[in-house]
Amino acid sequence: MRKSKWQRQANRRWSKKAVWIHGDGPFAVLAWCGELSVTLWQTNEEAEQAKARIDGTGCGGRCVRHHEIVDMSESTQAALPGADGARRGLAPRQTV
Repeated sequence: MRKSKWQRQANRRWSKKAVWIHGDGPFAVLAWCGELSVTLWQTNEEAEQAKARIDGTGCGGRCVRHHEIVDMSESTQAALPGADGARRGLAPRQTV
């Protein structure tokens, strides 16, 4: 089965760090708890609901409540988590 545009983009962005990427759509819910997991959603509303669920119940045994939503349709480098170096332990880029 051929991967969608959003699945390919998610793989390019996060496959080196993610233990799994599941779903389809431009809105990605990232759970940075121990190991990165990514779920893709068609609408922001679906992504917000999914994030609220894992924020409330936890995403797994090692959950530290470090979850975020990324809109991949915003194709700027700034929308890419880790582009500012924060995931590598560097200080975040300052914007003026």
